[in-house]
Amino acid sequence: MIATKTNKQLVLELLSDGRPHFSAEFRDKLGLLEYRKRLSELRREGYVIRSFKMKDGLFGHARPAYQLIRETN
Repeated sequence: MIATKTNKQLVLELLSDGRPHFSAEFRDKLGLLEYRKRLSELRREGYVIRSFKMKDGLFGHARPAYQLIRETN
């Protein structure tokens, strides 16, 4: 049996580097469209995830981004 990661684990893995990530990264790197549900689940479990608007380096537009601030104890 092959152990696969859940979508919530994939989101946490992406955020675990502590850097901000644009919402498009969840779609493009993880193939997730409902990543916000996974973020809500992680927050309920005690993870502190900051959501904010960040300018991208490509067009200079502010886009939604997320950053893991603190993991649960």
